[in-house]
Amino acid sequence: MSSIYDALIAKHYAAYRPTLHRLILEKSIENKTYAFGLDVGCGTGNSAIALSFFCNNVIGIDPSKSMIEKAETHSKVSYQHFNGKNLNFKANTFDISTFAGSLFYAKSQFLLDEIIHISKDKAQIIVYDFEILLDDILQQFNFVTPKNETYNHQADFSGLRANAISIIKEEKEIVPFQITPEDLAHLLLSTKSQQQFFIKLFKKDNPHQDLRNKLKSISNNNDFKINARIFYKVYTVTKSIIEDINKFKS
Repeated sequence: MSSIYDALIAKHYAAYRPTLHRLILEKSIENKTYAFGLDVGCGTGNSAIALSFFCNNVIGIDPSKSMIEKAETHSKVSYQHFNGKNLNFKANTFDISTFAGSLFYAKSQFLLDEIIHISKDKAQIIVYDFEILLDDILQQFNFVTPKNETYNHQADFSGLRANAISIIKEEKEIVPFQITPEDLAHLLLSTKSQQQFFIKLFKKDNPHQDLRNKLKSISNNNDFKINARIFYKVYTVTKSIIEDINKFKS
């Protein structure tokens, strides 16, 4: 993920993210409370802080140093740079782990095995994401989504050896929310292809102000009402399955 986010993207990413992380976790966790939580691919901290409402302590990890440097501070959250491979935590540490829009980039058998190793028995793993439906707005600027963008908002652990985890809940739905022109400009500039498009359109290295003013004129200084499509899958870890497999192998 670190190759995708440069400092400017991280700046806009930190400036505004939709308040959907906590909403999704409320739907998937259902008022449970955990001791230790891990947020994999925490970005600038929005998802880790959302997880802190359900945990006593949270560690957020991300391979992008630019993101970690801009992460929001919180009394229950600490951040660590992640090398994209090894998770340097002891076995049976975490009660819950979350992947908020990060599994598409991080998915590997090695990472799944590491997550299972550091999870407690009956721990939960939540994979979730949201897709902001911006086509109507982007079409007003004649933006065309690049054909080589293959990001999958519904990435999960399918295709991997996943005997020790099982899906206990999954859902997808549409949720509406409002956003100011100021925040919408940050949102539009927080992805690489859109940022490059608006840099060329406004002929500025950071076109946020020009984009914000254009959006204000489009909305007559009102908030935009847009929709987001949310996805989540909740897995539970069963350590006894691993033990049984190891006994069989031995």
